[in-house]
Amino acid sequence: MYADVKSVLQSGQDMFGRPWFQVIYPSYGDFKLPLYIWSAILSAKVFGLSAWSFRLPSALAGIGTVIVAGYLAKLLLEPLLPSTPSSSRLTRGSMLILVAMLVVTVSPWAIMFSRTGFEGHVGQFFLALSILCVCLSKKRPALIFLAPIFGAAATYAYFSVRFVWLVIFVAAVAITHFSNLQNWQSKIGFLSNKRLSLFCYRFCFMDYYSCQCCVRPCTTMLILFV
Repeated sequence: MYADVKSVLQSGQDMFGRPWFQVIYPSYGDFKLPLYIWSAILSAKVFGLSAWSFRLPSALAGIGTVIVAGYLAKLLLEPLLPSTPSSSRLTRGSMLILVAMLVVTVSPWAIMFSRTGFEGHVGQFFLALSILCVCLSKKRPALIFLAPIFGAAATYAYFSVRFVWLVIFVAAVAITHFSNLQNWQSKIGFLSNKRLSLFCYRFCFMDYYSCQCCVRPCTTMLILFV
């Protein structure tokens, strides 16, 4: 990825002479998704091309994942805890946030991927952010429209996210919202507001071959799809 970032900064094209706006970078034959490369390009434009600027997006994603994990733990686990009076200054929610953040912070995989500039770490962050938006949409319904946007971003950061995001998204919606819906009419109305998520998820299954039979997605197809 570093070679593609350097090439785009110098010429506006990747290492194979293709434009920077493409949904898969052939790279050295491992076909990288574009989100991390684009974020590394932006980082290099601001701070200059270096190993530090290249790893910065992954480090920021690691910090963001720690924060998001804390709030997800509070939203999902706090209702399951028994209500016990406590004289401590820290509430149950605050304790859940701190414990979850501590666990993620000291996890070996989190430390390693944050330091090495790994695109899967960015995908994980956007996946978690998508689920957090679903959980928060119970009180702020407008946030439900941000969830599929972050989910679509996650699918263009790491391939494996494409196979799990929709399942996790539907499960989060069911857990967060469906338990409070009283009749099928309200459920059908709620599902109709989720068409945006399915629209975004269609990007995950686009044809990966252009009309020139190159082993790469057709950028023109992406534009025509929109």
